[in-house]
Amino acid sequence: MGFTPLCPAGHLPHKGGDRHAAMSRRSRRLRTERRWCALPISPPVGEMPGRAEGGEPHPPT
Repeated sequence: MGFTPLCPAGHLPHKGGDRHAAMSRRSRRLRTERRWCALPISPPVGEMPGRAEGGEPHPPT
């Protein structure tokens, strides 16, 4: 079997790693804002609030 390189030619990582160690303050803030925007509006599948299916109905008021 031949040797397969970890990084194919033309796709070598940058010197010091792929990511910059020092992020600007603005970049950190934007990343934090994106996290807040990514929160789901509705509950995850299978976690419906209240009584989902079946069960005893509530008495009329």
